[in-house]
Amino acid sequence: MDDVVVYSHGPRWVSLSTNAVTVAPHAATTVNLAFDATGLAVGAHDAELVVRSNDPDESVLVVPIDLQVADVAATIDVDPNTLNLDRRANWVTAYLELPAPGDLGGVVVSTLRLNRASSADPTQHSIGDEDHDGVADMTLKFDQDALAPTLEEGDQVAVVMTGELPGNHRLLGTSTIRVIRHHVTAPNGGEVVAPGGTLAVRWSVPSGWHPDHADVLVSFNGGTSWSRIAADLTGTTFSWVVPNVATQAALVRVTLFDALGEIGHDSSDQPFTITANPTAIQGPGEGGPHRLLQNSPNPFRSATETSIGFVLPGPGSVRLAVYDAKGYLTGVIADGWMPAGAHQVIWDGRDRLGRPVSAGVYFYQLRAGEVRLTQRMVVLR
Repeated sequence: MDDVVVYSHGPRWVSLSTNAVTVAPHAATTVNLAFDATGLAVGAHDAELVVRSNDPDESVLVVPIDLQVADVAATIDVDPNTLNLDRRANWVTAYLELPAPGDLGGVVVSTLRLNRASSADPTQHSIGDEDHDGVADMTLKFDQDALAPTLEEGDQVAVVMTGELPGNHRLLGTSTIRVIRHHVTAPNGGEVVAPGGTLAVRWSVPSGWHPDHADVLVSFNGGTSWSRIAADLTGTTFSWVVPNVATQAALVRVTLFDALGEIGHDSSDQPFTITANPTAIQGPGEGGPHRLLQNSPNPFRSATETSIGFVLPGPGSVRLAVYDAKGYLTGVIADGWMPAGAHQVIWDGRDRLGRPVSAGVYFYQLRAGEVRLTQRMVVLR
């Protein structure tokens, strides 16, 4: 157990729901912060949240807190209202209106931010009446790549504009947009899995997306912290060997990347459970030779699923990859440490870019230490 003491350095504008909690290993608790801007001057206010515990590795954690106090309630509209994270190096257009008698000509454009991260381009702004409502608005351009990492998951995602006006005034306006992103489809909440078993992590990619690779992360505490369990994956599935960590608040997150960096991430919609008893899947070949089984079904149609089984006589690092008839790498199905016993993984018939493979003969190879085992399979159109 960790005994945790949480406090902030003095300011009256922030308060905590509790000052001391006890947190079980691999668990999490929520400490709510309440903000009160009564009597505060317009502008930015900063503080620190200090978390002290008996954790031997990280006994003190300092979390910065800031509060923006504005006195002008602006109206904003973001275009496009649906944002495709796969379209990189684009501009996001935002329209800003001020309440009467606000003067858009006095807006300090260099201070305007979306979600405190993406700055307005000072060379691209104009004043007109874009929505034809009789109220003047300012058209502004913001860097989408700077905005994207700040966008939460969901179809109604908040976007906040802040900035300065003459006379030490601050503006704040909020809008919502829909964000097109990939989706984790499994595990997606409610599953119960045992440690030592193999869990298929799956995700769907929107039409027209061409990610370079994916990373998979897991949280055992409802999203408070994340650990990477796989990197540089291709395709849309990954077989994860479930560790011996009992929790009812496990989540999986998949982050997609292209040549420019991170496109976005998505997580399980609801937590799943890892049971307390370590019951690794055992196979009849344990203690004997490695075995790579014939996939089923075989043949199978492109962009559908086929199951591949294999048996490990002992624990160790395993890589299961698919190659085309010319020997070129098509995709990696599993890559990581696995316990001894029988395992089963899924290949979705897609290549490293998530595209359905062509019909033909393919080979899948199991690498475990010095062992190399290969089987043949047929893909139909």
